[in-house]
Amino acid sequence: MGGGGAGGGGPRQRHGLGQAMQRADRALLRLNGQSPQARLQLLQRRQQDLARRLAGVWQQQHERRLARLRHAAVVLRNGHPQRRLDALGERLQRLQPRAEAAMARQLQRDGLRLRALARSMEAVSPLATVARGYAILTREDDGRLVRSPLDVAPGDALKARVQDGVIDVVVRDAGA
Repeated sequence: MGGGGAGGGGPRQRHGLGQAMQRADRALLRLNGQSPQARLQLLQRRQQDLARRLAGVWQQQHERRLARLRHAAVVLRNGHPQRRLDALGERLQRLQPRAEAAMARQLQRDGLRLRALARSMEAVSPLATVARGYAILTREDDGRLVRSPLDVAPGDALKARVQDGVIDVVVRDAGA
């Protein structure tokens, strides 16, 4: 009964041996996977991947911040008080001739109106009447105008204003 030779063995033994070798290979693979060197390499690859991702995120945030800073600088430059003052000064220089022309036209209109008012006042002025040869009579005591002979009595002192001065007058007769 010792049927297998030295090198052979039966199919069962060969099958068992194949399984054992497979188990040994798997165990070796697991051992290699858990070896400190393989574990260190895996952690190094993970670290490198995370470092690349972190650098990418940092670069994106850095670029966004730079863009915001550039925008803020433009806003500040455009809103700078000196720049605003310069723009307003230029606008004032452009508008100044128009304002001067408008003031000159207004002065001319006002001058014409003033002359027209002066002519109107001269036409109704008592002094214009005096200039035509008439006199303005006022009572010496209270300065009231004499408009009628009934406003005076004999002996009243009056002042007669004529074109080139004043004449003192005493009433002799106040007949109507």
